Amino acid sequence: MRHRPILLLAASLSGLAAHAAAAEEAGTCPDKAPADLVTLDSSDGTLTATIAPGRGGEMVSLRLHAGKDGRELLYRGGNFCEADGFDGKAPVLWPATGRTYLPDTPGQKQQRGWLWEGKVYDMPVHGFARDLPWRVVAQKRDGAEASVTLEVVDTPETRKRYPFGFAFQLRYVLRGSAVSVQHRIRAAKNNRGAMPFSLGNHIAFVLPSSGATLTTSATRRLLLDGQARPTGRSEAIGPLETASLAAFSTGPAVPLAGYGARPTARLDFADGLSIAVEHGGSTPPAGDPVGFNMWGDLQKGFFSPEPWWGKQNALTTGDGVVRLEPGARFEWAFEVSIK
Repeated sequence: MRHRPILLLAASLSGLAAHAAAAEEAGTCPDKAPADLVTLDSSDGTLTATIAPGRGGEMVSLRLHAGKDGRELLYRGGNFCEADGFDGKAPVLWPATGRTYLPDTPGQKQQRGWLWEGKVYDMPVHGFARDLPWRVVAQKRDGAEASVTLEVVDTPETRKRYPFGFAFQLRYVLRGSAVSVQHRIRAAKNNRGAMPFSLGNHIAFVLPSSGATLTTSATRRLLLDGQARPTGRSEAIGPLETASLAAFSTGPAVPLAGYGARPTARLDFADGLSIAVEHGGSTPPAGDPVGFNMWGDLQKGFFSPEPWWGKQNALTTGDGVVRLEPGARFEWAFEVSIK
């Protein structure tokens, strides 16, 4: 399979304004909006973030205040109409990032799932955390900082896919022109062995009507096979400095690796807006993890850098998993800064 060079082709963003306008005209279906939305406002009047605990605990809107033109930054942010394909926003990806397949068996069709202690468990694409109802455990304003903390714990239903006890907290912190999303996971003391997982977020940003560029310090692109599994091969790409976005489609994403201790990526728009994403965790994933899983669709007008602390198919291969011993704790956070 031939792989085209990543992000080095000039890309035209013409026509995206029309797509964005069409999305606005489609409405936001307020009658379908979750009833438990939590709103966080920055004290300096820069940003408003909206969180939906009952909808996988995800951030469903990130909006600039009127003084900053009042626009929505997330693709389909605040829009709860039925989506034709990708729903946008910022879903939580756990305990798997990407697709998970059982080991290949000669003569048999590839099957979704993973093995633990000889038993097969199903695992949806990007895991199941985004489909769970989370509960609010704290919400406060502390000076210039507004935050909300959510939690989800294991249930008999989650154990059908993931045979571990856990407590997972999400803390959203809004301060000035930045929002931090902090993940804290505790493995149950009575778990049988270390709990494996990958973790990430599918945050997707609206592209403007004019040019946009990407800067990121990755040095390699990891190559995938036809089932979007890492092949073990990579190609040198960077680092990238204000590179034009390639002609992304809804095909395979582009996993980037070879970052330092704290992966960073930045989108710069022709109108002067800049969005930076950086992340880091307490325990590194095994092997050769993905720092950002780049994916977008220029025709629909979005780009998703997907900060990852893991890798595709990690539960099966072990490459890209964090292994959390019984009773141990893990932390990972990513921050989105607006300029």
